[in-house]
Amino acid sequence: MKIAMLVDSHYPNKDGVVDAIDLLRGELAKRGHQVLLIAPDPGKGKRMDGVHYIPAMRVDAIGYFLPIFPSDSIFEIKDADVDVINIQGFGFMAVRGIATGKLLKKPVVLSFHTPVWDFVADYSPLPADISVNFTWTYFRRLFKWADLSVAQTPSIAKELFDNGVKPDDIRIIPTGIDTETFRPGNDGTVIRERHNIVNKKVIIHVGRLSPEKQMDVLLNAFTKMDDDTVLMIVGRGALEKELKDLTASLGLNDKVIFTGFVPDEELPLHYAAADAAVSSSVYEAQCLAIMNAMAAGLPVACTNGRAFVDFIRDGENGYLYEPSPEGCAEAMKKCLSAPDTMRTDARRTAEEYSIPRSVDAYISLYEEAIAKKKR
Repeated sequence: MKIAMLVDSHYPNKDGVVDAIDLLRGELAKRGHQVLLIAPDPGKGKRMDGVHYIPAMRVDAIGYFLPIFPSDSIFEIKDADVDVINIQGFGFMAVRGIATGKLLKKPVVLSFHTPVWDFVADYSPLPADISVNFTWTYFRRLFKWADLSVAQTPSIAKELFDNGVKPDDIRIIPTGIDTETFRPGNDGTVIRERHNIVNKKVIIHVGRLSPEKQMDVLLNAFTKMDDDTVLMIVGRGALEKELKDLTASLGLNDKVIFTGFVPDEELPLHYAAADAAVSSSVYEAQCLAIMNAMAAGLPVACTNGRAFVDFIRDGENGYLYEPSPEGCAEAMKKCLSAPDTMRTDARRTAEEYSIPRSVDAYISLYEEAIAKKKR
């Protein structure tokens, strides 16, 4: 099967969506399928082999590249004679993918990752209510144009329906987890030694440092944690300086470590160096970082809402808390004293979301979309 995959973001950006795309693309290639990846151009010196790029401009306010310029992507897709177009995103590339599918009479699958309505007002120059209303109007049209749509969790699908988005056909396919790379038994000693936290209790947070992650809640929660507990924040983002300033103002410099960007090969070791993982975000569509932590056998503390309630059973494979510093601190303390059965249950949950299962579902969906288009 030949698949054209149009993505809103790719390398050098690094986030859960980029990871999800690469996991799907890699497993499809292993199974003998051909994937034509089309992404916004990050510029000379940052391109990757095997990717077709569309001219784009970097928008510093969001840290991403927007493909607003004309391109020959339609000819690339036509010449490749693809069987199906899979849009992995919602922005300019989604519009290109829909238009290309209509012109070439190819089936279009829309994979939705990001509930952008939660934070669009943080980046838009328009008033918040106008930005949000425009976003929902756009999504109501976008999903109608796709032949088949994908949501990562039931919670996101319900939220779309509740706001008037009525796809012709939508399926739930979670992002696949690399349960071979992220697993119990990895040795994180080198990471603990690097940061001089050998004898500390370590809680890890992995993700972009951006407004929607609500990191201020987490940092305020950490003022309530014992002195022998440290927070290891893995990732970079627009709020890095602001969060470091907040850390200092709260007197947490000795209890919070900012690792910055961590290469893929070291990320499993960072999870292995931790005793538990935490998310303070209330916007996650699935949260690959938390599922990787569960695959590594870590107890997790997550906000009680949206996608987390789809796979975390409070007190069994993790802990859910109401979004407040007090609730977050209590949940993190529970993680540090969690029984071994929780680690086993967390791992078992992650295995249910493995890459092979996810790709099996995608292949079946592609085949269905192709058959539907022929009919």
